[in-house]
Amino acid sequence: MNDIYPATPFDYEEPAPYREPYTYPRYGLARRIWRLVYPALIFLGMQVAAGMLALFLAGFFIRITSVAQDASVTNFIEMYELIKSHISEIISFTILFTQAATAAVLLPLWLATRKRMPRIKPGATGLGAGMSALAVLGVGSIMGLLLALSRIADIDSAFQAVETQLLSMPFWVRFVSVVLLAPVVEEICFRGLLVNRAVYWLPKWAVVLISAAAFGIVHLNFVQGINAAVLGAALALLYLKYRSIWVPIAGHAANNLISVVLAELNLPAGAETALFFAMLAVSAAAIVVAVRSKGAVLEQTADAAALGDGALPAGAAPLSCDSPKI
Repeated sequence: MNDIYPATPFDYEEPAPYREPYTYPRYGLARRIWRLVYPALIFLGMQVAAGMLALFLAGFFIRITSVAQDASVTNFIEMYELIKSHISEIISFTILFTQAATAAVLLPLWLATRKRMPRIKPGATGLGAGMSALAVLGVGSIMGLLLALSRIADIDSAFQAVETQLLSMPFWVRFVSVVLLAPVVEEICFRGLLVNRAVYWLPKWAVVLISAAAFGIVHLNFVQGINAAVLGAALALLYLKYRSIWVPIAGHAANNLISVVLAELNLPAGAETALFFAMLAVSAAAIVVAVRSKGAVLEQTADAAALGDGALPAGAAPLSCDSPKI
């Protein structure tokens, strides 16, 4: 066997008592579970708290603006009508502010987690990672078709309310919010934090299921929840293979981009069907390339070894993420 890297993933022998190449030697079960739960709680809490703050700031700004313009607002009914006339701007500001605030809280947690991770061998990702991200379009397309055929969206009032709010916003706000900010915030939380912590002590299948379930639940409506759960499982698999947060972010952004563009173009049914099969063909080709690509290779870092957090076993050789053991 090569002294630097194993000839194959299966050449690696794990020293007892490790059954995974990672360990939390200082953390008990309760703390491990808490470390999985609290990023999602922070995500939901920031959505509520930052959303309420954004609504207050938007209402305050509109009130100040109306006074500056000598608009007569003398009672709650007139104030309600004034806010209603600016509802699109208020929703746009609230969504952008909420996502930016959530990112500001989760990003430091992710950077701290990265410090405790094994190092990713440079060059482990590349074309295969890009094709894997592109393959997510196939998952999103199939789920969109199945949900459309089931007509569940017609009876899901919570989903209809979310869709109405999104469509009321200008295109540039939807693009920034749904395509740029949402993938970064959500992937940091549900892949960068949750998956990266769970894989230290849970089998892969459990990590994927937990990430998918949590990602679906936080969408708070059935249609988006089902779609997000399936998409979340695919994105978790991408992260486990390449150990780069940018791969699931790219896949998530590509999926959301198609949704935003299709909603804006409002294509006829025939054109949407043709586009659907075109995306499936591209995704199938991408999957072939992705499956043949090599995953990341994990190496020990001084920080991980010193902290004992997400570290490889002492004296362990670098290990390929393609191994079924990780």
